[in-house]
Amino acid sequence: MSIETQNNVYIEDEIDLKQLFESLSERKLTIIFVFFITLAFGIAFAYFAQPIYKTSTTIQVKTNDKQLQTDMLQAAIQGMPNTEIDTELGILQSYTLIKEVLNNVVFDIRYFKKENFKTLEVFVDEAPFKVLYSYPENSEFIGRMFSIKPLDTDTFELSTLDSWKDITGLTQNPTYNAKHKYNEKIINEHFSITISKKRDFIDEEYFFSFNDKRSLIENMIKPNLFANIFMKNGSIVEISYEDNLPQRAQIFTNALANAYIQQNININTEEATKKLDFIEKQIVEIKSNLEKSAINVEQFKQKYDLMDIATQTQASMQKLIVYDQELAQIEIEEEQAKRVLELLETGDFSSLSIAPLQISDLLINSLMQALSEAERERRSLLVEFTERHPEVMKVTQNIAKIKNEILSNIKSLYQGIKNRRESIEKIIEKNEAYFKKLPEKEREYIDLMRKFQVNENMYAYLLEKQYEASIIKASKVSNSRIIDPALLPLKPLKPKISLIIAVSAVLGLILGIMIALIRNALDNTIKNYEDITNESKIPVIGSIPFIKGYKDTYHVIHNDPKSVYAESFRAIRTNLQFMATYSSHKTIMISSTIPAEGKTTTSSNLGAILAMSDKKTIILNLDLRLPTLHKVFNLPNDSGMSNFLSGHTQPEEIIQNTEITNLDIISSGPVPPNPSELIMSERMEEIIEFLKQSYDYIILDTPPLGLVTDATILANLADITLLVVKSNYAKKGFVTNFEKTAKAHNIKNTGIILNALLRKKAYSGYGGYGGYGYGYEEKPKRSWFKHLLKI
Repeated sequence: MSIETQNNVYIEDEIDLKQLFESLSERKLTIIFVFFITLAFGIAFAYFAQPIYKTSTTIQVKTNDKQLQTDMLQAAIQGMPNTEIDTELGILQSYTLIKEVLNNVVFDIRYFKKENFKTLEVFVDEAPFKVLYSYPENSEFIGRMFSIKPLDTDTFELSTLDSWKDITGLTQNPTYNAKHKYNEKIINEHFSITISKKRDFIDEEYFFSFNDKRSLIENMIKPNLFANIFMKNGSIVEISYEDNLPQRAQIFTNALANAYIQQNININTEEATKKLDFIEKQIVEIKSNLEKSAINVEQFKQKYDLMDIATQTQASMQKLIVYDQELAQIEIEEEQAKRVLELLETGDFSSLSIAPLQISDLLINSLMQALSEAERERRSLLVEFTERHPEVMKVTQNIAKIKNEILSNIKSLYQGIKNRRESIEKIIEKNEAYFKKLPEKEREYIDLMRKFQVNENMYAYLLEKQYEASIIKASKVSNSRIIDPALLPLKPLKPKISLIIAVSAVLGLILGIMIALIRNALDNTIKNYEDITNESKIPVIGSIPFIKGYKDTYHVIHNDPKSVYAESFRAIRTNLQFMATYSSHKTIMISSTIPAEGKTTTSSNLGAILAMSDKKTIILNLDLRLPTLHKVFNLPNDSGMSNFLSGHTQPEEIIQNTEITNLDIISSGPVPPNPSELIMSERMEEIIEFLKQSYDYIILDTPPLGLVTDATILANLADITLLVVKSNYAKKGFVTNFEKTAKAHNIKNTGIILNALLRKKAYSGYGGYGGYGYGYEEKPKRSWFKHLLKI
């Protein structure tokens, strides 16, 4: 690329950038309006938004060490999730655990205060009153907002704020409005409330609502509760909670952590507790039997004055007591096995892990461990997959298989215990044959002693087991611990006011610029030279600046001949000299596409500037439908072009002198019923030829081209045809249509005058005859965008 080409590209880019900022400068009011509206919305949002506080606690979760190591290894090598930790994260966010927390803390009553046009929730300790309440589960006032309005120091008005109506217009939610005293119990079918006052709040506006636990969990707690792994591939988790109230956030987070720890302890001690409860029940029963048997032995000895029995008999009895004790233990085992079997047959396999007495069968213990691991694996998989996932289905089938094997082995174990019992019973029956030879009273005594000894031994045995179970239960502690408790948050997490205002400001500026650019893109009005030259090859012979503050633009040339406005007409006058014509008497037709583009103003001022150059000039008002030229010069319109064209007057009779030397006019005259026909008459050509004898310039002020055919007819009588185009008003298509009309009717020497052009627009480009302007124009002021960016 050559240096010249590069310079051209640079200049074009610079011009395009300047045009961009000029177009934005035009829409600066739009940009400013959108900017401040968006900023106002941002400030309002930040002001009315409920503050959100966040606090967190960290917990060390100790799970199955072996499995945890395996999961961590998989997570590190394969990028798989730490499923053991994920399971605990799910528990921390579970409905059951949160509900347990809400049973220990009171969150279902909420207090609100309206102040400075916004309603904010306040902590229960900050409310000037306290609400004690109860309500049925189906109460229609759950979640409803109550307003409490103090009437004096002892009474208040209680009312509901909200209600809704169905399509019939009937109110469906019940409303409440009544006056009550403090500490008075308010009872009805929907609720029972007692409101006690802590301090006076007559000039303050407070509300409260009571909510059920389910709605609190689903709508307030779960959406704002988060549990995450605190350290990658570690066993520390972080619980964070967001709430409108910092105190409630801290209380709930710590309560949740403590409830999780306590749940862990309860699970770990559940097995020992079940066993201990079973043993204690057996102890109560055996103790009662022992006391009864001791009384029976003592009463029997006293009644029959028996002291001791023979040594051989004593030895036989002790041997039989051993068998009796063994039988008693077997019966306990049989009862336990029967109970477990009944539970398993109903599908309750949780009884295996909390069986009251240990099941010593190695195979069953192995199967129980396999079942526990399979169920843990299934829970871990369900964190990521559904129950129909192939891996989940495979594990589920394996669980069912293990359960069938456990059930089969428990049945075999139960049958084995029954066989042992039957064997011991036969041994006891065989040994009892010896005692049948003894006297009746001695046999009765021996039976009583056997029962007493068996009860005594079983009682001692169960006390020992109770002690062992108590030690086991006491040794059970939580697998987890709280590392850092939740602290009271001092600053809200949201809204970030400075960020919201900054984003609103940037967004407002961007939206304002976008809307300005869109408006510019959709705006098809002519704004500068380029808009005309891009649409047509007809030259622009000059531009007329927009003058702010002038009420009488018709006489600017006459009243202020040294103004920029006057200089623009001098430039047009000069450029007219270059338009090809061999006639010394030039006829100039001035028209527009639609009304209000300034053709009459242009005609009058152009006539004045030509007259000031010592050229005799006359302006003909040929807009017979809407005459205005006579008003410009404060002249009558009793007789004019319509009178002449209709054959009622002569040219000399309708020419009127103006206060400007060398400038005359012919007004339109009374509005005729057939203006187009009059324009087309031969008398039109006659008056033009007549005026050429006396005037250097004849200006024809015609109707708009786009509305009637009059101007098109007159164009053939003119040496020069000029179209007045008003900036920011005329459409770009007007210029195109003018060019097509000129070609279609063979109109020569056409030109365009750009009217009401903002002065800075004149420097956006140049074309035709009027590119450089003429006169004493000042340097245009730089736009505020250019000042800002130093362009």
